Formats: sequence, C-alpha cells, structure tokens
Amino acid sequence: MEAIKSVVIVGSGNVATALLAGLCDVGIKVSQIVARNPLTGRELSKKYGCEWVSDVRKVDQKTDAVFLCVQDDQLPYVISQLPKMEAILMHTSGSTGISVFRPQHKHFGVFYPMQTFSAQQPVQWTQIPVYLEGSNPQVEAKMLELALKMSSKVQFLSSESRMQLHVAAVFACNFTNLLLSAAADLMKQNGLEFNDLKQLVETTIEKAFAAGHPSDVQTGPAVRNDQSIINKHLKSLSLNPDLEKLYALLSEEIKRKRK
Repeated sequence: MEAIKSVVIVGSGNVATALLAGLCDVGIKVSQIVARNPLTGRELSKKYGCEWVSDVRKVDQKTDAVFLCVQDDQLPYVISQLPKMEAILMHTSGSTGISVFRPQHKHFGVFYPMQTFSAQQPVQWTQIPVYLEGSNPQVEAKMLELALKMSSKVQFLSSESRMQLHVAAVFACNFTNLLLSAAADLMKQNGLEFNDLKQLVETTIEKAFAAGHPSDVQTGPAVRNDQSIINKHLKSLSLNPDLEKLYALLSEEIKRKRK
C-alpha cells in the first residue's frame, strides 16, 4: 500500500472541520467532502477547493483514505452505504470499536484525536494526542505515517482501552465544563463575574497535573470534613434542588476518596 496522499472526509461538523484544516496544513489533499448539510458542505468545499457531494455512495473511490467524522450511532449505516474500495476507511470515535467495519470492508482503522473541538477555536494539531488502531500491520503503518505528520503524540491503542480513555476524557472535559457552567450560573445569579474564577480554575488544573495524583491536592470543605460549611452551602442551594443534589453527591465522593 502506498502512502496516504489524498483523503475524503465524510461529515462537516466540528471534528471534520478541524481535521480538514489539519490535513491541509501538512500537505494532504482533501479531494472531497461528503456532507448531508448543504450549507456547511458547500462552505468547506469552497474554502478548501474540493468537491462536495451529499450522498456517501458517491464517494471518490480513487482516494487513499476516507475519514468518517459522523456521530457514533450513524457509523454502521454510513459504513454500510460505502462502496467496497481499496482506500483505508477510518472513523474518529473514542468509544466505537474497530469491529464496526467488519465484514464489509478490507482496509480500515480508527484515528481518534483526543481533543474537544469547536468551530470557533483553532487547534494545534502537533499537541493533540492521536490514538490509532488498524485492521492489519500494513494499514497501521500508513496510518502512523499520516498521524505523525500532524501530531507529535501518536500511539496505538485497542478498542477496549480507547473506550476507557474516552470515559476518562468525559470526566476530565465534559463533566468539568458542566461544573463550570453551574458555577457561571451561580455567579450570574448573584451579580458576580464568572471570569473572576479563572485564576482559581487555572491554578487547580495546574496543581492536579503537577501532583502525583489529583487527590493529593484536593482542597475545600468536604476534604476537611467541615460539615458546618457544607450545610450552609446546601442551604444556599435550596432553591436549586438539582445543584443541591449535585453538591451533596460530589462532597460525599470527596469524603469517600479521602478516607
């Protein structure tokens, strides 16, 4: 198998947009965008000078690789609609196994960039960890060659281990953002500026990664078992029962880990 020089991207969401930009930056030709959304599909095709089609069955079969940047629950259907081809097919999901490609296709793999993507936020691909898994050693070699052009942090990982990585990423990223959203709401409700928490949050993150384990630098009333303060906080949240329950649950978990 020759090196991957041209690719097709299926999808036009945040992951597809970031991947498209990253591939073009390292000289990989994106020959086609396959997207059901005509607005984003046409926009990306115009910006990057590639063809846009809305039907995955019309995929460019001369390409070297196809990236499937679609929601996990859409992967089986999209894969079933793809024609049999020599190109390497890759999905970008953290929690969907490589077996989703079997038995329809011959050359396939997983190209999972562990990052949160948004259309407004440019990314530095060289710093994004990329986790790979391929259907055979030849496919993995081509995937590795491509990934190393984009990122300095590339490794192979089984489907099982990658799912656990994804779970950890949800805790570290998505749940953290949910808690920040709760804090932002509380600040706004009391006429305070959310940005005033920035230095506190940044210091907390820095300490967590500098420590042997984040639990070693846990602070706050729960880790001190200061039930008086905890009760005051819970009382202040009485008009917001969802946050009251969340506060109580997390406080008990901190106490448990401390023991």
